[in-house]
Amino acid sequence: MPTLQTIFIFMGVSIVANMTPGPSMLYVLSQSLGRGKRVVFSQKEANSRSEAC
Repeated sequence: MPTLQTIFIFMGVSIVANMTPGPSMLYVLSQSLGRGKRVVFSQKEANSRSEAC
């Protein structure tokens, strides 16, 4: 059985890992900074469709 300290470390690492953006989010963010809002909506739609497949 894991110790309480091990459980807290695991929980902390899990929270940090879930909060970091993935590659698709970084792509959308870079596109929005470089091209503007209009492009982001189409990129977001394409990204959500590709993840659904």
